[in-house]
Formats: sequence, C-alpha cells, structure tokens
Amino acid sequence: MLVQLTAAQMAVKVGISERSIQRWMQEGRLQAKKIEDSSLYEVESTDLERLRLRGHREEESRLQAVERKVTEMRRDLDAAIFHHEDQLAALERKFTDQAKQIAELNAALRIATEQLERLATASLSELETQLHDIRAVYHSKLLEYDPALLKALTARVEALEQRLSTPATTPGTPETATKPKTPRAQPTRLAEAVGKSSELPSDLVSARAFAGKHGIHENTLDKAINSGRLPVERGRWKDGAFWVQKALDEQGRARFVELYRSNPHFHQCSDLECPCHEYMDIPAGDNDASTTKEHTGTIEERWNETQDEEKDLDGQGQEG
Repeated sequence: MLVQLTAAQMAVKVGISERSIQRWMQEGRLQAKKIEDSSLYEVESTDLERLRLRGHREEESRLQAVERKVTEMRRDLDAAIFHHEDQLAALERKFTDQAKQIAELNAALRIATEQLERLATASLSELETQLHDIRAVYHSKLLEYDPALLKALTARVEALEQRLSTPATTPGTPETATKPKTPRAQPTRLAEAVGKSSELPSDLVSARAFAGKHGIHENTLDKAINSGRLPVERGRWKDGAFWVQKALDEQGRARFVELYRSNPHFHQCSDLECPCHEYMDIPAGDNDASTTKEHTGTIEERWNETQDEEKDLDGQGQEG
C-alpha cells in the first residue's frame, strides 16, 4: 500500500535517522517517489516495514558483537589480575624468605664477632677448644654473606692459632736472639663492620685508592698489609659508588709513604696535605738531569734494601 510521508516521518517509522533514509533512497535501497512542490514521498508501507525489521536485526547483531567484545575484555582483565596477584604473592614470599635469611646471617655474624672478641682475651686452653667450633659453624654462612669479611675473620683466627703454636718462654731459660718482629696489623674496627655498613669516616681513605694515586700495585699493598708492616683499619664502608674494607688513617698514610717512597714507581699525588710531599727527596717539577739521575740511583738502592728487609720479615714469619 502506498503512503505519503516525509523523510523525517519515514525515519521515525523505520527507527533510523533522516539522513540514513535519504541515503537509502539515493542508493536505491528504498523505492520512494518525490511528490512535486512538496516534501512528501510516495513509498510502499511494506518496504518501510522490511527496512524496519532489517534495521532491528542489524542493531541486534551490533549489540551482540559489542557484548561479546565486552565479555572477552572482562575475561582477559580477570586473567591479568589473577596473574599479577600470583606474581605479587610470589614476590612477597621471596622477600619474606630473604628477610629471614638476612636475620639468620646477622645473628650468625653477631655470635661470631662475640666469639672472636672473647678469643682475643681468652687463655690458651680456651683458644684450643673454641677455634675448631668457630671454623665449623660459621664458615659457610659468612662465605655466603660477605667473602671479604670472612677473609678478615679468618686472618684473625690464623693469628690466634699462631699465638697457640708459639711456645711460652720458661723462666730461667735463655731466649734465642732474634730480630724484633713487626706486629701484625689488627682489624681495629671489625666490630663496626659486622651486621651493618656506613659511610667511610672522614679521617680514613681507601687503602687501594691511596696506593693507586701513588703508583703502587695492589699486590704490593696486600703484601705489606698481610705481613703487618702496614697497619690498616678493617671494616665495611661506602665510599661513593664503591665499598671499602681496608682503609688508612693518618698514621697509616704516613707509614705507607715511609715504606714505598723508595719504590721506583712511587710518585707524588696532587693533594698537598698528603704525607708524600713531606717525604719526597726531590720537589715535584725538578727537571735537572744530573739531580734526577742521582736521585734515581738512590731510590733503587733504597728499594733493594726494602726488598731485603721484606725477605727477612718473611723468613721470620716462617720461623714463627
């Protein structure tokens, strides 16, 4: 049946916009005849009904597609939430385990330090009974926590063992004449390094950094420290981006310059307050060739004497 309707009325009847009705008429999807001198169109009512039903089906299809998309997004979101919750729970368990391990290691370090402090003042019989227990109980845990600190503690235990192995002098027995030994440097700040770390004190400098500034190799430095000729402060401090475990105080820096100023590789640093400026035989910047040659010969002679002195000290250590 033909009806006469405007584009707006057809849009209301079909349930779409007026612009869509006009586009459909242009595309031929809706057969409508324009009435002259009027805004009305002649159109079959069955065509309008067909388009209305088709529009509803398309709308339902779009709604269903949107619902499916929303359902998929909700499912993905729930899966992501569950995944992150599992990761968070795993991290919490990991942090808890690490905190427990740190607490156990700190307790072990505290006990070890107390044992070592008691060993320092204990009698020879007590030392013999406690040395074995300390090595067996704390070796593995200290190695995992801080290998450098374990090395320092091991060195101290070895010093105590050497004390045990040295026979006591019996009254009335003449002592064998030997050269005086240089006392072994003790870790005077060891207790501060156990269980915590701090900034390097202002009166200390890193032993390795100080040696590097003066041209002395690390192996040479370690030899002097291990033989006891160079006293150092032992601990665990933060110096900028680096950790420091062996440091020199004012007395240690002066001793360092005294030991190595004869080394051919030794040179002054740029710090005018450094002891190296007090001990150097030739001021920095002296370019006289004869004086330099004479000074170089003196340095080599002094260095040879120092090497002989080190060999004597090493021989005394082996005899002890």
